[in-house]
Amino acid sequence: KKVNKVVEPTEAMPNSEGIMLIHTLEEDLIADEMIVMPMRGELMEIGKVPEPTFSEKMVGDGFAIKPCSGDIYSPVNGYIKEIGPNKASITFNTLAGRDVILHIGLSVSHLFNGGISLEIKEGNQVKAGDHIGVIDLEQITLGTCSTISPVVFTKLKENEHIVVKEQGLVEAKMKGLVVIRIDRY
Repeated sequence: KKVNKVVEPTEAMPNSEGIMLIHTLEEDLIADEMIVMPMRGELMEIGKVPEPTFSEKMVGDGFAIKPCSGDIYSPVNGYIKEIGPNKASITFNTLAGRDVILHIGLSVSHLFNGGISLEIKEGNQVKAGDHIGVIDLEQITLGTCSTISPVVFTKLKENEHIVVKEQGLVEAKMKGLVVIRIDRY
């Protein structure tokens, strides 16, 4: 498969916190949140996740990755707010004040810490692209119906929406593929 390459806009510069401020169209303002791909794999819109909790946005808007390698990276700048008991769910609190959940695989509650090794703990500060752990794809595949890993923004404002600019195979730590769009009223 082809790997998409993203060219950073020359006028976009990170601020002092490393957050990229991008304005693509006058009527669309991109929120002050840098989002990077947490894994190498197939990027998809949240609506394509084969579990209604995510695809119907019951938890929040987002995107998903079907990983093809085991390394996991922080998708945002912020702090580790919570790690689920089986390590399959990591909640980040971003520097811009949003909560983001990285859910590794679907239906993995019965793994009991198997297949996921994390290098972080609650309270740690992370930067977008920091290596935070490794998953054993073979073990996850044996213990779940899917390795698809949603990234969900749980508390977006009413006028904020996740936009997946490109889909398909992506490299971990790529940025500019997913943004938060703020609609003007």
